[in-house]
Amino acid sequence: MYVRTFPVLWGVLVLSSAAGGAPGAEDDTLSGPEPVSVGAVLAYARAHAPRLEAAERRAEAARWGVDAAGAWPDARVMVQGNPLPIETRNGPVWGSASMTQPLPWLDVLDADRAAAGAASRGAVEAWREASIEVEGAALVAFHGLALIRAEAAINAEMLAIARRLLGLVEDRVGVDRARVADALQAQVEVARLETAAADLAQRELTRQAALNAAVGRAVRAPVGPLVVSAAPPTEALDALLDAAAAHPVLAASEAQLAMARARLRSADARGRPMFSVGLGYTLVGEPAIEMGAPAPGRDGVAVQLGVTVPLWAGSAYDAEAQAAAARVGAEERARAAAVDVIAQRVVEQAVRTEVALRQLRLYRDTALPLSDEALQVLMTAYAADEVEFDRVLAGERARERFALAAARAEAEFWMARAMLAVAVGRSPTGGDERGPSAAQSSEE
Repeated sequence: MYVRTFPVLWGVLVLSSAAGGAPGAEDDTLSGPEPVSVGAVLAYARAHAPRLEAAERRAEAARWGVDAAGAWPDARVMVQGNPLPIETRNGPVWGSASMTQPLPWLDVLDADRAAAGAASRGAVEAWREASIEVEGAALVAFHGLALIRAEAAINAEMLAIARRLLGLVEDRVGVDRARVADALQAQVEVARLETAAADLAQRELTRQAALNAAVGRAVRAPVGPLVVSAAPPTEALDALLDAAAAHPVLAASEAQLAMARARLRSADARGRPMFSVGLGYTLVGEPAIEMGAPAPGRDGVAVQLGVTVPLWAGSAYDAEAQAAAARVGAEERARAAAVDVIAQRVVEQAVRTEVALRQLRLYRDTALPLSDEALQVLMTAYAADEVEFDRVLAGERARERFALAAARAEAEFWMARAMLAVAVGRSPTGGDERGPSAAQSSEE
C-alpha cells in the first residue's frame, strides 16, 4: 500500500514545491497589463500560498514517519568490568559482555506500521483539503475584486449618462427658467456619482489586498485587469451529493479511524510479556591457587533468555487499551457527523448557486435591457418636453440599480459556485490540474 502510494505523492510534492518558489514572490502575470484570468490566479495560489506549502511539509513528515514505523527494537549490549576480580573456583572473573535482542510481537509491529500509514494518508487528504480551500478562497477574492471593478465601471457609465442628462437640462434652462430646479437635481446626481466613484476606488484597494493575501502575494501588489467567464449552468443536486462522498475530509476521517483501530490493536498487546534472547561472555583469568577445578581458567559463554513480567503496570495497560477503544468510537462518530455536515453544506451552497444564477439571468437578460430602453425613451421625451425630470431621474436610477444588481448577482454566482466546489470536496475549477487523486492512497 505504501510502496505504491508515497513515491507518487513524493514526486507531486517535489514538483509543486520546485515550481512554487518562495512564498510571496511577485509574478508579472498578475500585475502586468495583460488580462488576469481565473487560471492565472489559481496557478499563483498553488505555487505560493503558505497554507499549501505547510500542508506539503506535513505530508512529507508523515511520509518519513511511515519509513520509521514498525522497526524492530535495538539490540542491547552490556559490558561489565571488575576492577577487583571476583575469585571463583575457575579463577578470577575480570568482567563480562552480553548482547540481547528483544523480540517484539509481529502483530504489534504491523499495527504500528498501519497506524503510521493511516497518519500519512490523513496528511495527504489534509493537503488535498487545503488545496481545495485555498483555491476556493482565491476564487472568492477574485470575484470580489471583479465585482468592485464592475460596480466602478457601472458607476462611470451612469456618471456619463448623468452628465449627458445635465447637459439636456441646462439646454432647457435657457428657454424655460422653470427648469432651474431640474438643473439643480441633475447637478446633485452628478455629484453623487462622482462621490461614489471615489468610494469605489478606495474599496477596490481592500478587495485587491484580499486577493493578494489569498494567493500568497504582498497585499499592496497591483493586480491587472480581470477576465470573468460566462456563468455556466449548475449541476443536479443528486450528482453533487454523490460526488461529495469522495470529499477529502471524509477520506481523512477514514484515515483517522484506521489509525485509531491500529493503535487499539497495539494497546491491546501492551500487557503481553516481552521475550528476549542473547549471548553472554565471561572473562575468567588463571586461578592464583589451584582449587581442583576440572578446567581452571576457562572463559564462560552463556545463552540468555529473558521475559518481562507486567507486575506493576497492568492497570496502566488496561487504561491505555480503554483509551484507544474510546478514540475508535470517537472517530466513528466524528465521521458520521462529518457526512451529515458535508451533505448539509452541499445542499446550502447548491441552493445559493441556483438562486444566484436565476437572479443573474433576471437582471442581465430582462430587467437591465428593459431599463436601458426605458431610460433612452425618457431622455428623448424629456428633450421634447413630454415628461417631467423626476421621471427621467427615476429611470436613470432604476437603470443603475438593475445594472448593479446584475453585477452583484454574477459575483454571487461565482462565489457560491466556488464554495459549492469546496463543500463537495473538489477543485473549484472542475478538476485539480496537479492530480491529487494520484496521491490519494488506496486499500490493497
